Amino acid sequence: MIQASELSKRYGSTLALDRLNLAIPAGSAFGLLGPNGAGKSTFIKLLLELNMPDSGHLVREGVARQQIGYLPERPAMPIRSRVGEYLTLIGRLSGLGGRRLHSTVEQRLVQVGLRRAAGIRIGACSKGMLQRLGLAVALIADPPLLVLDDLGTQSATPWAEEKLYQLFNYRYNARLPTIITMAKDADLKPRLKSLLLDVGRCTPYEIMAPSYRGLPARNIADKRPRGGKK
Repeated sequence: MIQASELSKRYGSTLALDRLNLAIPAGSAFGLLGPNGAGKSTFIKLLLELNMPDSGHLVREGVARQQIGYLPERPAMPIRSRVGEYLTLIGRLSGLGGRRLHSTVEQRLVQVGLRRAAGIRIGACSKGMLQRLGLAVALIADPPLLVLDDLGTQSATPWAEEKLYQLFNYRYNARLPTIITMAKDADLKPRLKSLLLDVGRCTPYEIMAPSYRGLPARNIADKRPRGGKK
């Protein structure tokens, strides 16, 4: 379970996250929606311990930092490395070794359709190939918690959207916790977007930009007015 209580973060004079309160139950799919600047990526960075909050508390139970698979909007990758060797490095850093490392890297390359591109330098990869490689990196160690940040803010290729749809379906049915952040008006294909907004499969939670004071984050499955009492 993940619990945020009065969580706030500033970057200099900019308030990036303003007293966020939310709870993500274990084994659930969770969609964090909001406009640019609402603090979605800031929350993810706090969750991953890439930054520390200025105030409030964030509790992450049952999963260590190294057990979280993370796909950012723009993955930073060494352009001179080759696809296969980079994925092997990530696998080794994730604790894999020996035959398991080799077989897992091979499996992930096949899964994302990059088996024949293993020897290509990352700098020569197309946008679609980079999306596939980023997904392979996030899945390399079969993470118990998967985080897909800013899904849809950069238009995904048809292949990537189909793979994300399959992945989300699989993780939901297997009760594997998955956190997805995206703009509420993200330009996603209807099938994927309807799945993410299906309250039977995913808990969609809307977070407002800090400038909208007095409008707290809310579960958008709750139809009551924003200022109403629970």
